[in-house]
Amino acid sequence: MDIKAELSGMREIMFNDRLLDCLLTAYEQEMKAADCTMIREDYIEGKTALKPFMSQEQLAELETIEALYRDNMKYAFEFVFFQGCHAFYVQLFSPGAVEQPFRQLVVEKIMTLPGMAEHQTYYIRQQTINSSFESMAAQLPRSCRESLTSVESCWDEQLYSVLRHSFYLGYLQAMGSAGAPDSSQASDTRRSMLSKLESELGFSSQR
Repeated sequence: MDIKAELSGMREIMFNDRLLDCLLTAYEQEMKAADCTMIREDYIEGKTALKPFMSQEQLAELETIEALYRDNMKYAFEFVFFQGCHAFYVQLFSPGAVEQPFRQLVVEKIMTLPGMAEHQTYYIRQQTINSSFESMAAQLPRSCRESLTSVESCWDEQLYSVLRHSFYLGYLQAMGSAGAPDSSQASDTRRSMLSKLESELGFSSQR
């Protein structure tokens, strides 16, 4: 058996466009439930407002930017899923070692520098995205900047939400794999761990 090939096949089955679309749908449902659809609406209005002012080359560049965002989502949600698994076991066996797992294992590891730079391809794509938005802002009329910001903000929000949901899925997967607690005290510990994570992720009031 070719272990590397088997593992690669498993990853392709799990970490694919279908799962990414599910995570994005979860984000949309979350926003609707919170009556917070303004970001998406501003994105649609922003793209519509920008179109008359953009050349064909700029429109194509915007499509490229959005494709890069999606590529980064696909890379990041796999990494973050396993970070969620890791977080559960660290907290289970080293209580107090990770007080804010999402911040420590995601925000600091892939969303901000210097951790982001360790994911070279992801980081290069993000730099390209930032440079493209800056270039467009400089080339387009000042009246277009708010619309351009709305497009950028929507993609940033979607990326952040995908990472939140992916981390949560990884955490739940590890919790399920660990089997049933062997005592009521252990069960209470796990419920407390999960409750704290949901609070950090902003899920407490929804789940």
